[in-house]
Amino acid sequence: MDGVAAAVPFAGGGASGKDTLGEGPCWGTDRPCFHVMPRLGWMNDPNGPFYHEGRYHIFYQQVTSGTSWDFGIVWGHAVSTDLVHWEHLPPALSPTPGSPDADGCFSGCCAVDHLTGLPTILYTGVRLRSNVAPGPMPPPEADLNLEFIESQCAAVAEVGDNKLISWRKLAHPFIPLPPAHMPLTGWRDPFIFEKGGPGKEWTMLIGSGIKGAGGAVMVYKSMALTAGWRYTGMLCIGDEQETGCMWECPLLVKLSSTTNAKQGQHGRSSHPHSLTGTGQPSWMHWDWDDMFPEDHNLEPKESPMASCSGRGGCSQEGCQYFFCVSPDAPTNPVLYWLGDYVGGRFLMEGAKGPYRLDLGNILYAPNIMEDVQGRCILWGWLQERPRMDTHSYTPDYAGCLGVPRVLTVVDGKLIQEPIPEIAQLRRGVCWHEMHVHIFPDEPNPLKYLGGGALDIEIELERGESVAAGLLLQSWLPDGAGTAVILVNWDCGTLEVIQRPSGFGSFDLFGDSDRVGGAIDIKPGEPLELRILIDHSCVEVFCGGGEVLSTRVYRGIPPIGADAGIDFVAYGGFARLARVMAFEMNPIWKSDIQPPIDRDGDWINEDQYGKA
Repeated sequence: MDGVAAAVPFAGGGASGKDTLGEGPCWGTDRPCFHVMPRLGWMNDPNGPFYHEGRYHIFYQQVTSGTSWDFGIVWGHAVSTDLVHWEHLPPALSPTPGSPDADGCFSGCCAVDHLTGLPTILYTGVRLRSNVAPGPMPPPEADLNLEFIESQCAAVAEVGDNKLISWRKLAHPFIPLPPAHMPLTGWRDPFIFEKGGPGKEWTMLIGSGIKGAGGAVMVYKSMALTAGWRYTGMLCIGDEQETGCMWECPLLVKLSSTTNAKQGQHGRSSHPHSLTGTGQPSWMHWDWDDMFPEDHNLEPKESPMASCSGRGGCSQEGCQYFFCVSPDAPTNPVLYWLGDYVGGRFLMEGAKGPYRLDLGNILYAPNIMEDVQGRCILWGWLQERPRMDTHSYTPDYAGCLGVPRVLTVVDGKLIQEPIPEIAQLRRGVCWHEMHVHIFPDEPNPLKYLGGGALDIEIELERGESVAAGLLLQSWLPDGAGTAVILVNWDCGTLEVIQRPSGFGSFDLFGDSDRVGGAIDIKPGEPLELRILIDHSCVEVFCGGGEVLSTRVYRGIPPIGADAGIDFVAYGGFARLARVMAFEMNPIWKSDIQPPIDRDGDWINEDQYGKA
């Protein structure tokens, strides 16, 4: 190995520089430690992220009694003052027997009611069709004939509750049923798009779909947050064959658009990860008059953004609307478009997209918020994948949230980056090298660091290689779970390729277990990558704004083991212009949530101790 290498103490994140290899707080487990997740049980969609009176709140779908999705789902809750260090709180919402949410508190949003000044949760409550306790079935004209009945419900924070631990549900849904005589595939996941105020209406989106047509998003308006909502038409409708029949968790936000805002890989104008060859779908023609009430006003009107609009807003010429949906099921990629919003409609005809929000196979149901700096922050659910080690290990958790991402638009392209504050979690020593050649069959190990929680920044140059990247060695006995994070220069792709066992070599072009897609690679320029590895959770942020999230189950790192990571090249030498790597601290402060036992019951405070 040539180049310059060093391992120096790092003063960030409360590190002392005194830690020795194998003694970090994230050792001895395969549980992610710097990603938000419940203490036990299943989790899925992030819900209602928002900032209020000095604290960030994130809610999420949680099943406390097991590690699989089930009805009876609650709203888990965590709180932070800096988006980095978090505390668990008790669930904010749980099903109420005999009510419209008797069998689950599904996804939604949170906003501060301008009339009361109180945070208010809007969510979809569900009752199973087989559950007769909540009352009669909907009338036939408003019955979607699903397994469950959906209603839009609300809960209001208690006055004086600074951490928003207690919520009071409204006695009745604020919208009990969908519009009559509409062939909808679903009706859930409310999202506040435009804030109300004195003399101004609230605008809310609800995920849906039109049978025989495609996924759709419905628009509702009201002068009050918890009453008086009226359906005003469809935001847009997709093509069932291309983008699915049910659009869950719709998001729409106005982002500031800049040109060449920063140096490096950002600022590209291409979108290499579109779903079609042209980047434009063939949208099904639809009679819009059938979808909009007669009094719907199609004239453009300006409204204040509920979130992520930037301080002071921005002119129409300097903005792009980011529209995002999660189609049909978590096995599908999340899709987004960049375009215009005019007269209550997102204009699909001229929009760029659909594009995959993430090049991996685990992100679904994202949500967004505006932070105190005016940044648009995106949260996503990172699912589990089939594990390699279930014969010897049964985890008591399933799922986590991705690292918060900052969204911007540069030269007409969406840029996703991890929040800079995540660097506060770096601990111990910083290992760094410069100008390092990587030769085929001579992997260069990541030195001086260990464990399963790492933050790695690299600038990778092609040299004469066909492909180059990082090899993640498995700690399992048979090597199952070994994977490579690979940049293929000729194909212009970033992939994570896994093999079922540690034996044999990686097939760079075959039918291996692989996930990824096209990224922006400029010939002759180094490629910037930020790799966040949190045990099984792997997130790769590219300098061009793309992200790949996936799971790599390598097992539990033995105490004292190194990181098990090598830099590799194929077909010729590659070059590391620069590399920095850090071990990471956990995000959790002392919890005030009582522990949960295996049956999902809250353990008595006398057993646990008071906060």
